[in-house]
Amino acid sequence: MKQKLLIISFIFLLPPFTFAQKRGFNAGMLVGIVPSQVDGDSYSGYHKVGLQAGLFSEFVMNKRFSLLTEIKYINKGAKQVSKDNMFYYKSSLHYAEVPFSLQYRYKKGFSFNAGLAFGYLISYSENFGWGNVVVEPVFKRYEFSGFVGIGYQISEKLLIVNRFEYSILPVRDYPLPSTTIRDRGWNNNLILIGLYYKFAQ
Repeated sequence: MKQKLLIISFIFLLPPFTFAQKRGFNAGMLVGIVPSQVDGDSYSGYHKVGLQAGLFSEFVMNKRFSLLTEIKYINKGAKQVSKDNMFYYKSSLHYAEVPFSLQYRYKKGFSFNAGLAFGYLISYSENFGWGNVVVEPVFKRYEFSGFVGIGYQISEKLLIVNRFEYSILPVRDYPLPSTTIRDRGWNNNLILIGLYYKFAQ
């Protein structure tokens, strides 16, 4: 059922990208990798590597600034394995995400971008080495995050973008009442490396 809802969402959101392209906007597709961790779960390091893929539409305001809208699937989470392989943990979070950003074009093909992203958690799993388990409290269904990044224009149609994204609101609560600012919940912490391809107009 969740997969069907995601497919329906893409079907309804695809026409605006097509319309934007016909109106002279830039539109295209993106794909990339997502090294990630979850702050608050007591594990550290960007050991979990997921994927991102989707569509984007760009409204060019002038030679320097443009607005970018995306709709994509993105896989976040965390992974920790001890050196002796005696401990294993992996969380895998599957989101449908809609980022909005402002992009500033600098010299020699470089650009900078910053924005907000709204995510819907399609499904998730946690594994401690003996199969998927359900641990309370569960991850929250919705996510609100912010990001900053830098891009480089490889060619007229290809752009590579590197972003740092962090959950503004916790994606999971601690099981006990919060006692300090640090204990207010878990937050997604990730690096996004994406290749953006513009469709021919």
